Amino acid sequence: MTLSRYMTFVAIVVISCRAAALDKEDSRRVALEIVSKSSDANLEEFFKAASWIDRQTTALALRFKEARVDDSHEHSDIALTDIIRRGGADWEKRLAVLADLALQNTDSAVTSVLLLAALRRIQKKPDPMQIELTLPPGGPESEFPALPPVEATLVNRDLEKAAFTYTDGGNYRSGRLARWRFQIKRSDGSFVPVKKRWGTGGGIYNVGTMQPNESWKTTLDMNSFMSPLEPGDYEVTVQYHDSSTIDNNDDLTGLIVFSSTPFKLRVKPRTLAVSATDLKRASDLLRAIPEDAPLKIVAGTYAENFHGFVSPDSPHGKLLQMGLSAVPPLLDELESKGLSTSRRAWIFSLLFSLTSCNDPRYEQSGKQLLGSYEDQEGTWQIVGGKGVMGFGAGGHGTSFGGPGPSETDQHAFTERWMKWKSYLKVVEPKPETRPEF
Repeated sequence: MTLSRYMTFVAIVVISCRAAALDKEDSRRVALEIVSKSSDANLEEFFKAASWIDRQTTALALRFKEARVDDSHEHSDIALTDIIRRGGADWEKRLAVLADLALQNTDSAVTSVLLLAALRRIQKKPDPMQIELTLPPGGPESEFPALPPVEATLVNRDLEKAAFTYTDGGNYRSGRLARWRFQIKRSDGSFVPVKKRWGTGGGIYNVGTMQPNESWKTTLDMNSFMSPLEPGDYEVTVQYHDSSTIDNNDDLTGLIVFSSTPFKLRVKPRTLAVSATDLKRASDLLRAIPEDAPLKIVAGTYAENFHGFVSPDSPHGKLLQMGLSAVPPLLDELESKGLSTSRRAWIFSLLFSLTSCNDPRYEQSGKQLLGSYEDQEGTWQIVGGKGVMGFGAGGHGTSFGGPGPSETDQHAFTERWMKWKSYLKVVEPKPETRPEF
C-alpha cells in the first residue's frame, strides 16, 4: 500500500468514527433504501473496486458514509440482494464479469462466491457453494442439556463447473466459527433465538480458491451456538456466510447466506444416576463454602488448568468435580427458604460452571445477580478446512458489583433454572453385579 493510499484510508476511518453510526436495524433499513435508488452503473462500480480501500471512494460507498450507515461487511450483501431483485440478462452478463474479476484478484473487496451466488440466484439455479452435513440416519439425538456436534462441509457444487474464491478460515477467536449459524425451528413453527456471545473476534484467514467438487470441512459444536433446548423435536438448518459474522444474528434479512438441507433433531430428557449419599455430599459441600468467600467463576470444564484458580481440595473444587451429579441438589438448594443473596450467587455460578448454561455474568450486566466476582475462562481450540486452526488461551477477569446482588433479580433468574427440574430425572444407581466364579 502506498503512503498516499494509506493516508486516504486513515482519513476515511477517522471521519467514519467521528460520525455517530445508526443502530443495526436502522442502518440496514437505510442501506436498503440507498441501494434501491442507486443506478446499475453505481452498483457495478461498487463491485469493480480492486480493493476495500478503493471501494470507499465509489459513489455508493460515499452515500453510505453520508447517511452514517454502519457495518460495511453487509453492504455487499445489501447491494447484491437488490441486484438479484432487479435481475435480467444485462445483470447476468455484468455479474459474470464481476465474478471473474474477483476470482482473479485475491485483494478484491468481496469473494467471488458471493457474486457467483447472486448470478445463480438470478438464473434460478442452485447456489455454487453447498453445505453438506454428515449425520446419522434419521437425524441426531441428544440428552438434555447437551447438543450434538455437526460435521459440516462447504463444497463447490456449481452446475457450470466454475471455480470461485472464498474465505478460508478466520472468525474463530470468540470460541466458535462466527460466520456459521444454526437456525432451529420448534414443532410449533417458531424459531429458537441464537445464543449471543461477545468478546474478541476475528482470526487469521486466507482467500482460497475452490475448484469444482473441492471442499472445506469443519465440526461445529452446537452447544457453542445455542442454549440448551427443551426436550422435544426440532428442525435444524446450518447456515454460513463467506464474509460477515452471523452467529449473533436473529435476523438475516438482506444477507447472502448459504443453507444446508434441514434435518431433524430430537432432544430427550436426561436421566442421572445419583446416589442419596452424593446428593447429601453436594449439599454439604455447598454449605462448607464460607458465606463471605470471594466468588470465583469457572467459565469452562473444570480441569487441571483451573486448579490454580480453584483448588481441587476446596469445597468449591470438589463440587465442580462432581459434574452434572451436583446439579439436582444445587437446584433443590435454590428453592430453600431464607437463602442469602450471596449463597444464591454461588449456586448460580456453580450451575453455570457445571453446565455452561445461563451465564449469570451477562444477565443484567451480571452485577444484580452476583455482586463482585473473579472469573477465569478456559481454553478452546477449533480446527477446520486445510489445516486452519484457532487457539485461545483463556483469560482472567474481575468485576466489582457495586451495591451487591438484587434479591428480586435473583428470584427471576431462579425461575429459569427451575425448569431444569422437569428435564432431569434423578434415579438411584443400579447396584454393581459381580461375576460369579
